[in-house]
Amino acid sequence: MKNILKKKKKVQAITDKYGFIIDPKKKIYEMSVSEKQTVTVTHADPLGEETTQDGLYCYDPSAFSDKTDLILGGLSAVTTVKSEKNEDRSLLVFCDETAKSWLPFLAGHYGTVVAVDLDEAGDEQLSALSTEDFSQVLFIYGFRSFSEGIDFSRLELVR
Repeated sequence: MKNILKKKKKVQAITDKYGFIIDPKKKIYEMSVSEKQTVTVTHADPLGEETTQDGLYCYDPSAFSDKTDLILGGLSAVTTVKSEKNEDRSLLVFCDETAKSWLPFLAGHYGTVVAVDLDEAGDEQLSALSTEDFSQVLFIYGFRSFSEGIDFSRLELVR
């Protein structure tokens, strides 16, 4: 036990303006969104009205009752995250609020990430989606949402 304590080194963590931890030795930063990238987040409500924000995080905590909505400005019926990295790769995510913390990380790997809340999205929004337009499709649901019943039959509207 003493040998382990003697060999411990101090680890210095640096965070960028997006909140990602940068470890120069492991180059973890390369796996996430770079400071030099432009990232836009577009929110579409069930009626299709859109709002856009620059960056992954909203820095005004008074704007949200749920503090986790600082990430991406929260989720909406359809949330689209676009970055300059990996523009040839795109991801369609069917999700609930659980995905909020995953989406900034995924933005570092895909040029476009479209997150769809099946409970909130309108029929027209779902029918406008085609899985063939995306490199991959992912489902992210918390246990409670999954067990209480997501209406997966609405997936039939997606082409």
